[in-house]
Amino acid sequence: MENLTLKILESPEKITSNDFISIYNTVYTHCTQKSDVFVVRGKDVYDSLKSVLVSYFENLRPISSLKSFNRLFHKFIKSLDLLTASYSYLERYYIKSAINIRDGYTQDITTLSYSIFYSKYMASYTQNLISNLLHEIEFQRKSENPKFENVAQASANLNTLLLYNDLGDVYEELVDRYYKIFYKSVKDTPISNIIQKTHREIEMAQHFFGFSHRSDFLKLTSCLSRRVKESLDFYVLEFNIQNNLFEYFSKIFYHMKEEHSRMFIETHNKLVLKEMEGMGIIDLVIYYIDTVILFMRNPLNTSSILQTVEEYLKKTLSNKENVVDLVDLVEEIRVDKNPKINNIIKNRAVDTKLALELAMKAIKLSHEHEKIIKSITRNIQHRLINENVDFSYENNFTNENVDFSYSFTRDQMLMVSIETVFGSSYISWLKISIDRFLKPTRQNFGIANQENDLKTEIHLLTRGFWSIPETKTTLHPTLRGIESILIKQSLNMFPRSEINTCYRASPAIFSLNEYDFRVSSDVLSMIMYFSECSSLEKVRELAKDANFEDNLRLCLENGIFIQKDGEIFINSNFNQLNYDGIIERNYNGRKRSKNKDDLEASKNKDDLEATKGIIDLFKVELKSPISAKDSIGKNNSLEMAIEAFVVRTLKKRKKMAVKELLENINKSYSCKGVGIEEILKKLQSKEFVKVEKESISYLV
Repeated sequence: MENLTLKILESPEKITSNDFISIYNTVYTHCTQKSDVFVVRGKDVYDSLKSVLVSYFENLRPISSLKSFNRLFHKFIKSLDLLTASYSYLERYYIKSAINIRDGYTQDITTLSYSIFYSKYMASYTQNLISNLLHEIEFQRKSENPKFENVAQASANLNTLLLYNDLGDVYEELVDRYYKIFYKSVKDTPISNIIQKTHREIEMAQHFFGFSHRSDFLKLTSCLSRRVKESLDFYVLEFNIQNNLFEYFSKIFYHMKEEHSRMFIETHNKLVLKEMEGMGIIDLVIYYIDTVILFMRNPLNTSSILQTVEEYLKKTLSNKENVVDLVDLVEEIRVDKNPKINNIIKNRAVDTKLALELAMKAIKLSHEHEKIIKSITRNIQHRLINENVDFSYENNFTNENVDFSYSFTRDQMLMVSIETVFGSSYISWLKISIDRFLKPTRQNFGIANQENDLKTEIHLLTRGFWSIPETKTTLHPTLRGIESILIKQSLNMFPRSEINTCYRASPAIFSLNEYDFRVSSDVLSMIMYFSECSSLEKVRELAKDANFEDNLRLCLENGIFIQKDGEIFINSNFNQLNYDGIIERNYNGRKRSKNKDDLEASKNKDDLEATKGIIDLFKVELKSPISAKDSIGKNNSLEMAIEAFVVRTLKKRKKMAVKELLENINKSYSCKGVGIEEILKKLQSKEFVKVEKESISYLV
C-alpha cells in the first residue's frame, strides 16, 4: 500500500482504477475490523501515510523557478484529491475520532499533506520563491505586454500553502515588500508619471495578488493620495485634450480615500457644467445619453453629476421650442443615421435600444414631451400604414406572420422605449391600433376580363386612434360588392363590431399590361370607372370622390391614364418607358428626398425587386396625430371610451348598481353633452350588458 501511495504522489496521472481500489479496500478492511477492545483502528494506516509523505517531500528536487513551483503544486493538488478519496475511510473513522478527542497529533489528510509539504520541503525555498516573485513582478511591470499567469498562479499557490501552515504573516510580508518597491518606483516623479503608473499597477495588482479589498488598494494609491491636489489640477488641464479621461481617473480614485473620490466628482462636475455651455439642444441630448451610458459602468457615485446634466438639460429644453429637433433625433437614432450616437453605441458597446430609451428620458425633461411623443407615434403609424417599416413582406397579402415580424422592427423597439420611460398609458392605444392593423382582411377576386385576380386588403382601423383624412367617395359597384362580402366576413368573426371602411387606408393590387400596381381602394375605384367611361365629368359625378383631383393626378403622372381631347382613357399600352419613369419619380426620387417621414422608408430599385415587381403607389398622409387622450374631446370618441370603460368594469364586477356605475363614469370622464343612457342602451342592443331597473350585469 505504501508503494501505491508513493505512486499517487509521484505520478497521479498514472494511477489505475485497480490501484485506487487496492488502497481503498485495504484502508476500509483495516479501519472496520472488529476488535475485542473498544478502540478505533487506523493509527497504523495514518502513520504509514505520514511516513510516505515525509519520504516523498524530503527526496524532491529543489525548485528553480515560478514555473517549476506551479507545476509541483499542480501535481500535489491532483495527488491530494486521490489521497483523500482513497483514504476516505481513514478520515471517516480514525482521524475523525482523534480530532474529536483533540489528541494534538492527528490532522485531516489535507492539512497533514500541506503541513508536511511546507515543513519538509518549502520552508527551505520560501524566501527564494518570494524573491523570484518580486523579481518577476518588476520585470512584468516594465513590459509593454505583461503576462500575469505565472505570477498570479505562484502567488495564489504560496498563499494557500502558507495559510494551511498558519503562516499568513509571511505572505503579508511579501505584499508589504511589493508596496515598498512600487513606492520607490514612483517617488519624486512628475504627477503624470505617478497617475499613469498607479493606474497600471491597480490592474496588475489585481492579477498578481487577487486584490479585492479596499484596504489593499488604499495602500497602493497612498502615494497619489499625498499629491491629490496636483492630480486634480492635472485632470482639469488634460480634460479637453485626452479622450476617456474620466473613465481613466475613475479607476484610480475609486480605490482612494472617500474624501478624495468626492473631490474628484466635484471637480468633474464643474468641468461638465463648463462643457455644456453653448451646446445646442441636439448636442446636449446626445451629451446626456453619452453621460448616462458612461456612468452605468462607473464604480464611483456619479449621481450628483448626472443630476447636474439633467437640470441643465431641463432648463435648456424649457427655454426653447424643441419638438421638431427631438423628433428628428429619435428618427435618426432609430435608423442608425446619427454619427455621434453611432460612435457612442460602438465605443461604449451598447445597443440602439438603450440609446432610444435614454433619448426618451431626455424628452421627458421637456415641457413639450407630450407633443414630441405624439409626433413620434404619428411617424410610427405613418410608416406602418404605408408599409415602410424596417422589415420586408415576402408577399404583402399572404404573409400570416406579419404581426410576429413587426415585433422585431425598430418601430417596435421605439414603442418599448416610450412605454419604459413614460408608462403604458402613453402607448397602449397605439399597440391596440397596430395590432388591429396587422390583421387585415385579405381576399382575391376575379374581375371582368382580367386574367389576374384583384387582390384586396381591407384594414379595419380603430376610430379615434388613427388620424386619416376622410374618404368621401362612391365606390365602383364591383368594389362595393367586394366590400360588402368582406364586411360580412368580418361581422361573422366579430358580430358586435361597427365597421367603417377607410378606402385610402385599404390597398389593392391590379394588373395593367402585365405590370402590377398597388394603390388605395378609392384610386382603384376611379380606374374601374374610367375603364367603362372616358368622360371626366361623368366619372367625377359617379365617383363623388373628395380626393378626385389628387387621385386623377396620381394616375396621369404615373402613366396609368392618358388624356386625349379632354377625355381619360386607361393606358393599355403601358410599357417599360412608363415603368422607368415611375421608378425615377417614386423610388430614386424618394431616396433623395429630405422628408423626415421618408428617412428610412426611402425606396430604390432593390426594394422594387424585393416586392416581386409590384409598383407601389399606395401612400397615406396622416393628419396631426391623435392619441386616445386627445380623442376624448370628440363626442363620438368619448362615447367609445365610455363604452369600453363600462365593459371593462362589468367584466370584473359581473353585476353592479347602475347608480354606482354612473358615479364611476363621472369620476373618470367629463360627460357633458354625452347621453350615458343611450350608451347603455346601445351596449344592451349589442348584447354586451343587461340593464335592469336598478342594476346592470355583464352578458358573457
